[in-house]
Amino acid sequence: MKNRELSIQSLFISGGVLPGFLCLLGLATTAQGGEKPNLFEKIERRLSSSPQVEISFKHIVVSEFFDTADTLQGKVTFTNDGRYLTDLGQDQYLFDGECLWEYSLTYAQATRNCLEAGQRIDDSFLFFRNFEEYYSITEETADSVYKLTILPERRGGAPDSLRIVINRGAERIETMEYYDINEELNLLVIGKESFFETIDSLLFSARFPDSVEIIEIPD
Repeated sequence: MKNRELSIQSLFISGGVLPGFLCLLGLATTAQGGEKPNLFEKIERRLSSSPQVEISFKHIVVSEFFDTADTLQGKVTFTNDGRYLTDLGQDQYLFDGECLWEYSLTYAQATRNCLEAGQRIDDSFLFFRNFEEYYSITEETADSVYKLTILPERRGGAPDSLRIVINRGAERIETMEYYDINEELNLLVIGKESFFETIDSLLFSARFPDSVEIIEIPD
């Protein structure tokens, strides 16, 4: 994906994510020598330390060519053991710990791609929780605006570049911006965040109507 400078606009997706959502994430990525962590680090630690986190968002895709802005409602729930469930419009994306599922309500189809022994999941939804594993992080405006650049070994999964805007008063992520492979601006507008002390394992099991066609990848 071609890198472009991201403008701070109030448009964003948490996704393509999303597939898909937010690339969070020069300063070092972690505080050194007992330095006080910046606000982004504080937020990241809160997201990564909770057993289960649920985040609602709006995913906005802005097309300059068609002069349109399409908006989808979304919600991502992820755990500290790597599982996640993302609802985006009529589509659902699930990693149950062993297999990646993509379910389309519109087409009544679900694809399943199970990991082989030793294979690492490399999916754009996971950067929501582990920004430092996917990006180098630069603070552009103190405790307010951060630019994330994908690490070489992580290219191909999450967006190549992200700009994250922090709400300093609420100490939370407000928006994330990135350009997709079609050079269209994706904006994630972050809504409600919920933190849970236990994991609801049933939530991360593949459960579809009997009429849904299951497609194995690779076949």
